[in-house]
Amino acid sequence: MLPSWLTALGPWGTAILTGTGVALVVGLLLPLIAGRLRAAAARTHTPWDDDAADALATRSRLAPVALAAFAAAQVVNLPPPTASGLLTIAAIAAIGQAALWTDHLARAYVLRRQTLAETTGRSGDIPIWAVFGIAGRIVVWILAGMWALGELGVDVSTLVAGLGVGGIAVGLALQSILGDVFASLSIVFDKPFAIGDDLEIDGFAGRVEHIGLRSTRLRSVNGEQIVLSNADLLKGRIRNFHPLTERRVKLTLGVTYGTPTEKLAAIPGFARAVIEAVPLSRFDRAHIVRLAESSIDVEVVFTFQSADALAHLDAQQTVILGLLRKLEAEGIQLAFPTRTIHLNPPGAPHA
Repeated sequence: MLPSWLTALGPWGTAILTGTGVALVVGLLLPLIAGRLRAAAARTHTPWDDDAADALATRSRLAPVALAAFAAAQVVNLPPPTASGLLTIAAIAAIGQAALWTDHLARAYVLRRQTLAETTGRSGDIPIWAVFGIAGRIVVWILAGMWALGELGVDVSTLVAGLGVGGIAVGLALQSILGDVFASLSIVFDKPFAIGDDLEIDGFAGRVEHIGLRSTRLRSVNGEQIVLSNADLLKGRIRNFHPLTERRVKLTLGVTYGTPTEKLAAIPGFARAVIEAVPLSRFDRAHIVRLAESSIDVEVVFTFQSADALAHLDAQQTVILGLLRKLEAEGIQLAFPTRTIHLNPPGAPHA
């Protein structure tokens, strides 16, 4: 039974009671659900349920009040304009609450991507994800604002058309900048290279130091900094040496035509022995490949099983010196690029 003072108010007392009850339910039920969801999310290994629980705990102070006022208005007979106004306020409050939840999820997603970039050594992606998150949140609130304006009776079609024309004008004016920005996003998602990778791009070579929204900076072996726009970078042919796990080496030995065939046939065998004596070196093949103008060319190929450039050069030098010593020991001479010309004096028979 209602209290006497509430009964004396009649429908207004019931409206006050209804509004208070709705405000309490909305204000207390959502935190309770968020707490239960957070406890359940703590038992899982996925981060998304944790973000959903945190988002549910984020609420606007206007939403419970607006919903309580709308619920109370259903009990009493209000003039149509007043009832319609309360409905509009409740709808706008619901839109704002939905935008808050979406905004929180967007911030949580960007934060996780930035944390992942930092832990995997891709710190250059962090500012790009920050800008990407800001742009996404701006889009969320623009859509929420246009929806709210529509609830207020504003014709948003004209506004959308104006934004479209303005967007085209801005896009044309900032075509170069936007091209670099979208190229940076392509680098983030496609991951053709990362900070610390050694690249060679259209004659430029260096180690990646920074990946920004407009440009990527390399540090060459000579110490100077090379700055390339992201759009031009993706248009070029990129050679990334970071995934390199081994290096292939091809050597060509040009021996003289006077070398006996028995010694020529022995070259692949002692080339294998020389290469296999060098650590981390794997013999692949050795063949006579061509009869050149001044030499018989023997091609020796081996693989150095490490990406270390300095160790690779040391191994290559050791192999070359070993081959030269073996050729010297076998009496096999390297050919010089010479040409023999036979001259016949006048009246002499042709050779």
